[in-house]
Amino acid sequence: HMNTLEQVSLFLPALWLAAIYGSNEQLVGWVGSAWVVGRTWYVIGYVREAKQRSMGFLIGFVAYAVLLVIALKGIVPALVH
Repeated sequence: HMNTLEQVSLFLPALWLAAIYGSNEQLVGWVGSAWVVGRTWYVIGYVREAKQRSMGFLIGFVAYAVLLVIALKGIVPALVH
């Protein structure tokens, strides 16, 4: 599915940076797993009926946003010092 492939190009760097600069690797792992669940839900919903994909998209987007926040909370202080 091309949409998931496009999302991977944003997700993987955020996951990588959150794992390196974040303070809780276990949380990063759980949030990364939530992204995978969300994208799977998105694809299943899209196959059944396109209107059913919104919850999967929301889960994936929130997981990505959380990873981005975790990464930025670690990167910004490192750059300031």
